[in-house]
Amino acid sequence: MPKISPEKSKLLNEAILECIIEDSRPFGDFRKPGMRKFLEKFFPGFVPHHRLTNSKKLKILFKKYKKQLKKTLNSFPFISLTTDVWKRKNGRYFVAITAHFFDDNYNLFSLIIGFRKINGRHLKERLQVFVQNEINQYKIKNKIVSITTDNGADFKSATSSGFGIRFSCLAHNLSLTLKPFCSQKKP
Repeated sequence: MPKISPEKSKLLNEAILECIIEDSRPFGDFRKPGMRKFLEKFFPGFVPHHRLTNSKKLKILFKKYKKQLKKTLNSFPFISLTTDVWKRKNGRYFVAITAHFFDDNYNLFSLIIGFRKINGRHLKERLQVFVQNEINQYKIKNKIVSITTDNGADFKSATSSGFGIRFSCLAHNLSLTLKPFCSQKKP
């Protein structure tokens, strides 16, 4: 079988990175045995990058993204934030921050500006530091007009001041309101 060209291999590995980003795939998915067999049928001789190589390349792409994002955010006068925190079964917390803004034609843009795993106790302090660091990093503190969070005590406390008006997430409130009714057994 003919060996895959370096150019084709580079294109495939770039496509794999796009897939990892777009579909939130684990970095090593394309090296798993089933995926390797699948790829071998269409691209004989192709060996996808190792997950550590993908991780390094994604970090480089992320730095470029953040640089462009900083320029974008600085061109808008008002920004609103939403945050979400969730806990996995293993006890690890994850938090994401999204910036929302309108252009001159009132087109809404929503861009993730931060995502992090938070370890340990004192969640309120860690959340507050994370949100502050992301805002400071992009130099948008004076542009923040509001922040929307869930009703968790840690997040409410962490974002109660310094982030504009704090709103409670409507979807989260509805979920909390309906939860007791959804868990009742039907007659």
